[in-house]
Amino acid sequence: AGGPRCEGFSNPLFFAIQALATRVGLDGMQASRVVSVLCSFGLLVTMRRMGAPVVGERAAAAAAVLMAASAPFAFWTVSGLETAMVVLVVTAGALELGREDGGRAWRAGWIFALLPWLRPEGPVPALALAFVSEAFGVLDPVRRRAALVRFAQIAGPVVVSSAILEALRWGIYGHLLPNSAVLKMANAEIGEVTLPFLIQIAPSGALSFAGALLLRGRARLIIIPAFVWLVGSLRAWNNVNDFGRFLLPTVPAWLLVAAFGL
Repeated sequence: AGGPRCEGFSNPLFFAIQALATRVGLDGMQASRVVSVLCSFGLLVTMRRMGAPVVGERAAAAAAVLMAASAPFAFWTVSGLETAMVVLVVTAGALELGREDGGRAWRAGWIFALLPWLRPEGPVPALALAFVSEAFGVLDPVRRRAALVRFAQIAGPVVVSSAILEALRWGIYGHLLPNSAVLKMANAEIGEVTLPFLIQIAPSGALSFAGALLLRGRARLIIIPAFVWLVGSLRAWNNVNDFGRFLLPTVPAWLLVAAFGL
């Protein structure tokens, strides 16, 4: 207060929800908690309904039950932060692209367009998934045009969404990254976040690696964001890792693949 402008948050969408609720006389934190709870129920339905065509009925149902029983997930759902919505967005987009028929690329793109407004690193796993999803099609002369169109449908909304957000950031604050992202990323010993998370998700993590080997075709795509986030967490500051919050968006993919492997 009284100093220079500073973006002290890294989840603009949830900040806007809280600000709007406060403006109309409601409790901003409670409003964001209600949104998070709704997203949590939405995630369980998404894992069950959208997961079935990708990993099968039984694996999808088992993974949804395991996610519902996850104490860290319940903890962060009522935290008032963006975690539950990020989990829902990442899972829904990945499952859409993981369908054997390729899913609706445009739908996945507009789902992923929310990620820049929820996490600073959000565009990275989304664009990585878009690239892996269509890379083989681009290399095939017969499918190249269709694959490029699909890539544009997935990556385009993410790029446009990110550009709008960065323009707003630059215009208001004069920087392109929120301060919290600058402080937390690439400022720690290697593995401070990654290793505790891998320990927390064992033994489902071990089953996930087995399941990833057993999956065929496009179903393997659902695990791509998990690997991208794991790599990104190697130098992350461990204050973001209480109960694995930084990597929590990848847990549904771990559980879906683990249930399939089992």
